[in-house]
Amino acid sequence: MGIIAKISKLELCLRTLSKILITVFQSLTFKQIQRAITKCDSQPLYDGSILVMVLGQLKTDDDPINPFSQIFILRPNTTGSFFIGNEIFRLDLHNN
Repeated sequence: MGIIAKISKLELCLRTLSKILITVFQSLTFKQIQRAITKCDSQPLYDGSILVMVLGQLKTDDDPINPFSQIFILRPNTTGSFFIGNEIFRLDLHNN
């Protein structure tokens, strides 16, 4: 697969990223949640996978706004789409 095709697939994945994050956050038990993605970086890996790093802010109910970071690897499957192969999510609490 050429670099243009990979970039096109990456752009499609990044467009759906916010929908995926919304689905995950909505499955939590908070009454109210607000989030903002402030930065999203990605890098292709040697095996056709894509490393993605997301930085943002998260606010639940009456809690203060806290930064979060999420890193995951999108792995290609046999149908030409991707799945999340590995993931790390951290709510960046620093002794608030």
